[in-house]
Amino acid sequence: MIDRDNPDYILWDQEWVSIPFGDVNIPYAAASLRVSQKEVRRVIAHAKAEQRTAFYRGISGRKTADIPSGRDDVDEALKVTVKGMLQAAFGIGPRGAAVNTKAAAAGMQVTAGTVRRWAAGTQQPSRAHLDHLRVLARQAATTKKGRKVATDEFRNSERGRAALSPSARETRFTITGWQGPRGYVRYRTVDSYGARPNQLEMMLRAYENDGDRGLYLWLCDHYGNTDDGRDEYVEDWQFLTIDYFWIGAT
Repeated sequence: MIDRDNPDYILWDQEWVSIPFGDVNIPYAAASLRVSQKEVRRVIAHAKAEQRTAFYRGISGRKTADIPSGRDDVDEALKVTVKGMLQAAFGIGPRGAAVNTKAAAAGMQVTAGTVRRWAAGTQQPSRAHLDHLRVLARQAATTKKGRKVATDEFRNSERGRAALSPSARETRFTITGWQGPRGYVRYRTVDSYGARPNQLEMMLRAYENDGDRGLYLWLCDHYGNTDDGRDEYVEDWQFLTIDYFWIGAT
């Protein structure tokens, strides 16, 4: 796991960096931290998976959805569950249940009772079913079709309609992770900066079209934008990792 009390693993020599996107000199980091290059790669994979899940949850509103990384060690560290993957792949039930049982049963070609037992943890999916579920859950965040479902859920939600209303003022973001201006990066939560309706729509489209990278670059640009008269942040504000992201009241 990433040691959030020890920033020494953050080693870079570039103007803009993101650990999830691999902006790390792996041999140098391994030598400096006295760990293997394999361990550095694992940390990068962990940060990438954590950020992907944070973005997906924050936009879709599926607060306990899990996006698998494709690595068993990373998924175990992030506590990826069958229930979380079912929520990512098939959504929340119409009455607020953690999983849309009807959609999941149809998509997995099993009975509703089987889905309920999977979600409750009283029955484990077969290997074939588990592999299929991992693919579907991952596609929810890695395909344009899947991300469009997530952004449409935001647009149609109560918080989304309020945030995107022409009469709305700024809607705040809450972001937790290693962030800050160059030289002052810390593990912190920032919740005092937001976006107007037209800016939010641009953010949603960036995520739809270009995925995690699109949203990350939009956030870097937005937080570093000093052209609109706000001076809460500085031009070189950057996000090395993001493990929590939310739009509106938490």
